Amino acid sequence: MSDEPGVVDQIAAEEIVARYIFSSAHFSRDNNRVKHNAFMPAPDGKTSVFRTKGLEGAAVWEIGEEVAKGRNQPLHARADITAEEVALATLKVALSEPPPRHCNIEGWPEDFALNHAHYAKGHPSKA
Repeated sequence: MSDEPGVVDQIAAEEIVARYIFSSAHFSRDNNRVKHNAFMPAPDGKTSVFRTKGLEGAAVWEIGEEVAKGRNQPLHARADITAEEVALATLKVALSEPPPRHCNIEGWPEDFALNHAHYAKGHPSKA
């Protein structure tokens, strides 16, 4: 449950969530574009994002810098996406605090995250 002013537990379709990018392979500086792999789920089947409702640009970046500090990794970029765009991919944004404003993109097919992890390591899955 969020204690942030103006942030409710229900995530509206038009609400924007931010995906912070810590890998330089997940964005193109030349094209100013985040690559699709930035949204792929972790082995636990979830993609971490943060709600940005009611925040100005600098405050959104501050969240990313805090996450980067905790991960001991540089923050390279950020991708903003609406909950509706997530839903169009038959996925959902689910509140997952702490930390404040944290959510996960969930609903990936069960074996998707495992197979993606295999490909990412150069090990094709046995489908």
